[in-house]
Amino acid sequence: MPHFCTAVGCHGNRRGVACASSAYCDNGTCKSRVEEFALQDVGARPRNIAAGGDRNLWFTDGAYDKSRRIRPSGSITEFVVPTTGGVPAGIAAGPDGNVWFTEETGEISGALHRLAQ
Repeated sequence: MPHFCTAVGCHGNRRGVACASSAYCDNGTCKSRVEEFALQDVGARPRNIAAGGDRNLWFTDGAYDKSRRIRPSGSITEFVVPTTGGVPAGIAAGPDGNVWFTEETGEISGALHRLAQ
């Protein structure tokens, strides 16, 4: 059953405004549980994402040969991969505290690279 949002909170009854299942009620206002952050590159293709040991999220972008770090504040830092046309793909936090990613193509197929934290 959907929850309905009123000025005093969410209720399981049918009074107030219905919030979507992806939203929550905050003092009478339905708010999204999802926060979106825009990338500055038009046509960017974020692919895989991983949580780093630095409490940031890291993801790859095969359209621009970049790996990117996004902080909880939403600020994004870009790292250009070493191989032009390398198409960064997989990404993971390593036990050494670094973030590692692979390239799908490029001159070094299957290369594993470390990103500075």
